[in-house]
Amino acid sequence: HRAHEVLVESFERWRDVVEGLDLRFAPATERIAFDPAAAGGGIPSLAGAAVDLQPLLAELEPDLVVSDSWTLAPALAAEVAGIPRGTLIPHPFPVHEPGLPFYPLGLLPPRTPVGRLAWRALWPAIGTRLPNTRLRSVRAGIDANREQLGLAPLSDYDGQISEQLALVATFPHLEYPRRWPDHVHITGSMQFELDYPDVAVPGGDD
Repeated sequence: HRAHEVLVESFERWRDVVEGLDLRFAPATERIAFDPAAAGGGIPSLAGAAVDLQPLLAELEPDLVVSDSWTLAPALAAEVAGIPRGTLIPHPFPVHEPGLPFYPLGLLPPRTPVGRLAWRALWPAIGTRLPNTRLRSVRAGIDANREQLGLAPLSDYDGQISEQLALVATFPHLEYPRRWPDHVHITGSMQFELDYPDVAVPGGDD
């Protein structure tokens, strides 16, 4: 955070860690209803949590809001406020590239044009049965919250990754070779580790 003022919004249990790094801390809502119809009883909807963040954003006037791919309230709040937003992805890039295997399968990339053509031909069947059912469900839930915020519905993927900036915190050699979009950058693995007591190994030395 050299030469920048950084505020971390996270669960209260991380306050000491964040402040120990000389960063500002703001407590995050720990329970959010993804389905607006399930909100209530002190649990805000995703849209409600985004609205609750507006005063903080107005106070900070940040240049950029960064959240991980599952933490959508800050991303929606930033979009409502017109603030650039980025997504931190702490694992391989989860967007399918035509001609490559579906990434969760862990298969090696094809080595020949025939192999790439085969994956292109298989993708409509695989894509319909494996990821798209979940993506449609996630997209529908996000769109319901976006409607409450006055935002347009999603037209691509599932809205969990910013199209302005995506930081993929992984090892380059774990990624499939692909044509990287201009807004996607591999940053290398995240090196931050908390101190933790030694773990006893059965049968090992004391």
